[in-house]
Amino acid sequence: SINRFQVMSDAAQVNDSENHKLYDYHHNPPQEAPQRDTLYIAVDFDSVDLLDDALNTIETIGCNFLLFPLVKTQEFRDLRTNPDQEVPFVMYSDKLFNTSSWINQVVGKISTWIDLDSTDNNLRINSELAMKQEAAWSSHLSLPALLTPSPKTLQCSNMGKVLNQLLTPLSNLQFWVPIPVVSDSNPAEGKDPNDIIEDGANASWKTWDLLRTLCDHSKSLSVVLRLGLDVPSFKQFERWTAEPVKALILPVDIFLSDDHGFPTLSSPHQITIRHFLKHDVQLILTGHTDHPEGIGAYHQYLHELHRLSPAPSEQEQFEKPFHDFLQVPLQPLMDNLLSATYETFERDPIKYSQYDKAITVAFSDRFSSNEKGIVMVVGAGRGPLINCCLRACVYLQLDNIDVYAIEKNPNAVVTLKEMNIHRWNNKVKIISTDMRKWNTKIRADILISELLGSFGDNELSPECLDGAQKFLKDDSIVIPSSYTSYIAPVACQKLWMEAKGLNPNEEQKQLETAYVVKFHSFHQIAPSQKCFTFDHPSKTLDEGPQHNTRYSILKFHSVLNETIHGFSGYFDAVLYKNVTLSINPQTFSTGMFSWFPIYFPLRKPIRIPAKSTIEVHFWRNVSTQTNKVWYEWCISSPESTPIHNPNGRSYFIGL
Repeated sequence: SINRFQVMSDAAQVNDSENHKLYDYHHNPPQEAPQRDTLYIAVDFDSVDLLDDALNTIETIGCNFLLFPLVKTQEFRDLRTNPDQEVPFVMYSDKLFNTSSWINQVVGKISTWIDLDSTDNNLRINSELAMKQEAAWSSHLSLPALLTPSPKTLQCSNMGKVLNQLLTPLSNLQFWVPIPVVSDSNPAEGKDPNDIIEDGANASWKTWDLLRTLCDHSKSLSVVLRLGLDVPSFKQFERWTAEPVKALILPVDIFLSDDHGFPTLSSPHQITIRHFLKHDVQLILTGHTDHPEGIGAYHQYLHELHRLSPAPSEQEQFEKPFHDFLQVPLQPLMDNLLSATYETFERDPIKYSQYDKAITVAFSDRFSSNEKGIVMVVGAGRGPLINCCLRACVYLQLDNIDVYAIEKNPNAVVTLKEMNIHRWNNKVKIISTDMRKWNTKIRADILISELLGSFGDNELSPECLDGAQKFLKDDSIVIPSSYTSYIAPVACQKLWMEAKGLNPNEEQKQLETAYVVKFHSFHQIAPSQKCFTFDHPSKTLDEGPQHNTRYSILKFHSVLNETIHGFSGYFDAVLYKNVTLSINPQTFSTGMFSWFPIYFPLRKPIRIPAKSTIEVHFWRNVSTQTNKVWYEWCISSPESTPIHNPNGRSYFIGL
């Protein structure tokens, strides 16, 4: 069994004998999401009266693990003058619990007197020695995780140094850094509540950001948030969603009492806890209580809070296995899609409902009941858009429409021919070829396709439809008529670390590649903005292949101090007139799951000061000599990055 605290590849679970491999959600979807039990709750040892009954107590009330101090006394130890102070006299014995309990039911606690950034030289040096001694004992006990002291100051560089020295040799041990989150709900008189520069909530995040940067974003370093009586604004808490938050510490004194004397929490606390439970965050109860039922009453309340949380929707259940999984972008021109891929897309009710509407309106506008008409579906796949066309003909009583299905995938053509015999009564003319290579004098009244990717044009819809434009009349209708890509700066340490670690020998390549991903543990720093737009029929086709190149300069504004790990990409499309599709968060087509967003990483995370302008450059490049299309991107402000993926050296889409 896998220890629930073990440092794992949270976004991909891809350690195998060959190398890290990406999940391909289209070809090989994971069967279920890696997850713990419904809810994990811990009790801090400080909340348990008797040491001998510690494990029995948490098992009796139903808690899952215990936060336990490694040292018998929390008093200062002078290890400089007494370096040979024997461990058994200060540490709890490894015989106290059996090995299974140490591994599965205990998280260690470092002595709270330790101050690694003290200005007192003697205290600082002793703190380093004690920290390393206790960490070594934790490793000896095979503990899964160790709770460090809270940083005592914003300038915690020496703490970062000590942690960094411990992370490599103790690679099987996770270090949890407790950070208090402070409310910003009472700004000074006359101060804009959004004017957050150095208040407590922002300082807490900056402390953590410095620590994880000093430790090079180590996967073995996580943060534990300690809630107080007041909860920061959601804008502040939303930023923590992008961080590796392992647990929330809930002191019993933040609880209120209901009319019957049982614990309850304020609405802001409830919202905060429910938000983080969606991210597999554990809960830690701490503090002494005089409640007749002891700490168990608080445990019972938390389970009830979780039980009464809204059940996940059908779409959320579908998407959960793909949360933060890096996926191989499709190369539909280079590769033939598999049946499973087609089947996944065909299950999307929203997408084809919108296509039904667009096709019906277009047919109504274009054809009369007795008029001869020609409709071409290019990239027909297994025929879902053919079904839309035939339904529209029946609904509008159109009996004289010729429907063509053009498809290059010979395997999909087999399915089309079978459908034509058994379902379509041989009403469809099937053409087995690449739409760009078919030579015909037939001209279509309406041309329909579903060639869009997560970034709109990233599956080469512009190039494909350029090749099919020769089939059009001067007044033909094209569905979709246009599509626009969008980008937004994002913080997403988990995804960035996954991309970086996919192949340690090709780090640059991994961090210059675009990935399809269902973002989960991330924070979008600013609203998305338009990047590239394509219209069909194209009015610039005569300009040659370069007419599909694009260059955009976008400026985003950060409210808080942030760390950018890359960009999320989206698209929206106008199918026909006012019928649209969108995965852009601002206009998302609710219930649609055919496309997940795309992720463009940065080679190195960039720290962005509050109230900064983030200037981003994006290019779409086309080369007919090398038969490829690729993106390049960079940041030019507030600091400059190298241009990523020059000449498509790491990632391209083949023509």
